[in-house]
Amino acid sequence: MVEVGPNIEELLMEHRQLVQAIEQTKEILRQPRPDVSSELSHGWGVTMARQLTQLHDHVSRHFHSEEHSDFLEDLSPKRPHVARSIETLQQDHVRILGDLQAIQESARIYASGIEPDEPQLRRRTLAVLERIAHHEHAETELLQRALYEDRGNAD
Repeated sequence: MVEVGPNIEELLMEHRQLVQAIEQTKEILRQPRPDVSSELSHGWGVTMARQLTQLHDHVSRHFHSEEHSDFLEDLSPKRPHVARSIETLQQDHVRILGDLQAIQESARIYASGIEPDEPQLRRRTLAVLERIAHHEHAETELLQRALYEDRGNAD
């Protein structure tokens, strides 16, 4: 049976903190993005770049914790049918972090008063935030399914 120990509790707490970080990022995105020629563009860009850096750091630490979790290591051999899901979710980590870095760079360029190569910074950021949320939901669902299967088998 899968035990809900400190390691899993830590991962679940990190999931909740990640949801908070995503909401903080969305709050900044709700603010009007000033035209790059405006004096206000620097402040918005700096705030966005800082938030994206914090989000990237949080996501990176969270993914690292997941990848080194005893739970995931124990879960895969015991349930070969979820091994592929775990592998796919771990592959998402690299893509998501790379996308966050690219958006961070666009925000830094915007803060410096230069139009980013990708003028759709808000749309791109929201899309990555949605992918992170979807990814976290899939991980939570996998965890819940494993716990449910264990409890069902133990009855």
